[in-house]
Amino acid sequence: NYHYFKLFEATYYPLNDKQMVLGVAKLSMDKEKNGQLIKVLFQTDSKSISVKSLPDHPLKDQVAVGEFYLSEKLSKTKQYTGNSFDYSFIVNGQGNFNEVNINKLENNNFFEFFPAAPKQNQISGNLEGSKEFGYKIIPKDSGQFQFANYFNFIYFNSSSGKYDTLKSTKTIVVSGESLN
Repeated sequence: NYHYFKLFEATYYPLNDKQMVLGVAKLSMDKEKNGQLIKVLFQTDSKSISVKSLPDHPLKDQVAVGEFYLSEKLSKTKQYTGNSFDYSFIVNGQGNFNEVNINKLENNNFFEFFPAAPKQNQISGNLEGSKEFGYKIIPKDSGQFQFANYFNFIYFNSSSGKYDTLKSTKTIVVSGESLN
């Protein structure tokens, strides 16, 4: 019979390619032997971890690393100029969600974007989670619009070893008078 003690567990997201060195971890316990308490010391070896550098890319120092997939929420695909609607771009998966961000959207002749604060859902110590980017959007002109032109997320896929982009699959049709 034995007891199992997990002393420490962590997930690291290195910000550079320098080698990481984890020092020795020690645990001192009292053990009863022949009616007396004796000290027993448990100790790990020092560990050295080599960090791979990401391949060259214009956004190499700005992208999140992990395995992600996209889900979206759109109230209706038929909209009217001047009427606001809700849209959410949700990044799900495993990785460093603190680095999951999408580009700031600029208002243009077709839409006004009003972003809400991102909502991150990741339990501490767990790789899996999600980050939701919610928007109120006001269409300013009629037409058919593919959200892939506005909403995307570039990241490094740790499984494939390549950069990847999640793009919106939503298309909306806007009717009404131009507000420009």
